[in-house]
Amino acid sequence: MTWTRAVGVLSAVVMAGSLTLGAGCSGSSSGTGIGEADSGTGTKDTGTYTTTDTGSFTTDTGTSTTDTGTSTTTDTGATATDTGATPPDDAMGGHDATGGHDATGSQDATGSDDATGSQDATGSQDATGSQGEGDSGDVECTAPASTASYTPGTYVPAVAHQGRCSAVQISAFITACGYGAAATPDTCTAWQTANAGDAGTACGGCIANPNNSGGLYGDPVVKAMNSLFYYEPNYGACIQLSDPTNGTACAKAFDNDSDCDGIACDNACMNATDPNAFSACAMAATGCDTYATTLSTACATDLAADGGGVGNTVCEPSEVSGDPDDDLSYIIGLICGAASGPTDAGDQ
Repeated sequence: MTWTRAVGVLSAVVMAGSLTLGAGCSGSSSGTGIGEADSGTGTKDTGTYTTTDTGSFTTDTGTSTTDTGTSTTTDTGATATDTGATPPDDAMGGHDATGGHDATGSQDATGSDDATGSQDATGSQDATGSQGEGDSGDVECTAPASTASYTPGTYVPAVAHQGRCSAVQISAFITACGYGAAATPDTCTAWQTANAGDAGTACGGCIANPNNSGGLYGDPVVKAMNSLFYYEPNYGACIQLSDPTNGTACAKAFDNDSDCDGIACDNACMNATDPNAFSACAMAATGCDTYATTLSTACATDLAADGGGVGNTVCEPSEVSGDPDDDLSYIIGLICGAASGPTDAGDQ
């Protein structure tokens, strides 16, 4: 299977005692996103690692029945009835009232479809073999994994303006590992091999700090993959540095909730194609409820429901530009660049 990233956003909404983060990700940890986490920040949604639906639906093998304009075929798997000649899709966009399969989760009782290839009122598969899963045919996550063994680690505060990366070095990282078309797992692995780890550069060590106090953040599942391609901008650290009053508490709560959601949903959502699948999985991960509740309290100011707070305004410039690489550039520059911005000097 191939892991791909879903891009999320950092926007957050406080709901019913929990903080629901807007996702685009995909997790792809998919966040980026405070989305993701992506419950994320983000869309490397952040947790949100998705793969393309390869067509796991069941082909209609029944005998095709010609619609003569007067025939009536009743779908016994739902309450809807196909009554017209070459009928158009129903008001729900071509699916039944539930927005997905009929009650049986498959084709209608006759095993056939209209000769025109259009869907019947139940949203079951048509003669063309197109899928009828939800309004868009997207694949959802499987059940969340257990988080019973998760224990939050010690939060390590980030240090601003370390002066370890030049603007050129930050740009090179984003080209290799960011969200642009040129960035691939292979290009990111090449950058990681040359720059991260004990034998790497000072800039690489700051960007990919293993304790999540550098420019990037990775939850436990992402860290185990050992590929920076699936990390996301360190939104928690940005919040910590941008709000001297509430930032540290919010950042700690944010990372704990993101870690828990990642354990619950990164693998469960590996094959999901619905852009909202990771968020739905995170909401269903009841083992993370404690961390979500703490997050909603600790980050009520920094991730305000109305879109205010440093998390939404300062740490997510992509909300204005539409380019998630801008989040990487800003946050890496804040932590690893010089006080006046990313330094133009070479490695320190």
